[in-house]
Amino acid sequence: MALADLLAALEREAEDACAGELRRATEEAERLRESASREGSVRLEALLAEHGRTLRARGEEKLVAARRRAEARVLEARHELLGRVFDGALALQDEVRGRDAYRDALERDVKSLLALAAGEEEVTLLCHPLDRARVAAAAGRGVRVEGVEEVVAGVRLRAGQGRLTIDRSLAARVGSSRAELAMRVVQQVEAPG
Repeated sequence: MALADLLAALEREAEDACAGELRRATEEAERLRESASREGSVRLEALLAEHGRTLRARGEEKLVAARRRAEARVLEARHELLGRVFDGALALQDEVRGRDAYRDALERDVKSLLALAAGEEEVTLLCHPLDRARVAAAAGRGVRVEGVEEVVAGVRLRAGQGRLTIDRSLAARVGSSRAELAMRVVQQVEAPG
């Protein structure tokens, strides 16, 4: 019996050892599972955060692009509006001829142009044929006055064989003050109320 007891004792010892190994293996498996779960959660959070950043960046890019397109449309609309306003103003330049303010300004322009060209040779004033007599009267003797269709309103001075040219036509004035006029028009059009 001693052998049977010894075998039973060895069996119990082996069973206890196996149970201990199984318990340790189960505990290790649980620790690994918990660690993997934590690591998976951390990785998942990192992936979700990265995905969120990517989506926000794409959204921001789309928003910026949409803003740029909207700003471009606004600029295009402003450009169109200003083109129509200035084209309309230039189309009406022939109508200013009958106004007292135009006649007075024309005479002042002739005198100021001649003062600027004092001492120059071969001074010629260019104006619309309908303004020729008024320009000639304002210029006085000795100044050549030519009526040309290209100067619809106002006057242009040419002297020194073309070396000096001063343009006081309405088209030139509108062109030179276009930026300032454009800002005023846009402010009036876009003013609230």
